[in-house]
Amino acid sequence: MPRKYHTIDFLDDLTSTQMTQATKLTYKVAHPNNVGWDFEARVNGSEPGALSHSIYSFTATEGATYDIFSESFFDPYLLRLFDKNGNVIEANSEYNDPADFILGGVSYGVDLLEDWVAPYTGTYYVQASWNQGVVNTFYDLSIYEDRDTISSEPMSAKAGRIFNWAEEEYSLLFPDHPETETVGEFKARIYSSGAALGEKDGDLYFYDGALGGSDTIILLGSVSDFLPLALADGF
Repeated sequence: MPRKYHTIDFLDDLTSTQMTQATKLTYKVAHPNNVGWDFEARVNGSEPGALSHSIYSFTATEGATYDIFSESFFDPYLLRLFDKNGNVIEANSEYNDPADFILGGVSYGVDLLEDWVAPYTGTYYVQASWNQGVVNTFYDLSIYEDRDTISSEPMSAKAGRIFNWAEEEYSLLFPDHPETETVGEFKARIYSSGAALGEKDGDLYFYDGALGGSDTIILLGSVSDFLPLALADGF
């Protein structure tokens, strides 16, 4: 399948080492002051030499909309966004940057990538390119996510997000990544541990074969109960 986006080939791509060493950002529910955004991920600090660790990875969802801010004392060199292969796909152009960020009476430069819509669900990389001062060394990278622009997903796709999240969070119980299959009335994943996860009529179920139990199928709750947890972690 061809890519649904363009790359910026005159800018340097990330190396495999840079991608491997990138720190992963995780989402949390957006602060109430950040109206219109569902989730946010950020990193900041004030130690010198932040440019040496200014590359981060994060997960984006196809169709969701993102604003990405980079802030440092001097205007950041060039805020850049990369796809999962390290290709540059977006770069700050300065024309729409907001006014300088004021902290403690000190003005800090801001780079912005605004209203970027993710072309696929998966890993991306961002290079904050902070340009710190000698005295005023504060830096910040913030990613804001709006999920209202995502097309409506079928229940099976929502359940799949939760299954992927559970495999990451509870890897001892769900140690592998099997395909979802139809088992009776359930859409289910059956794991080598003997456990299984299933969805039926918008509810999630757990099979306790891994616990040596009595082959009981346990109702965990609804898809809507668990979906925010999976989404917050980027699934």
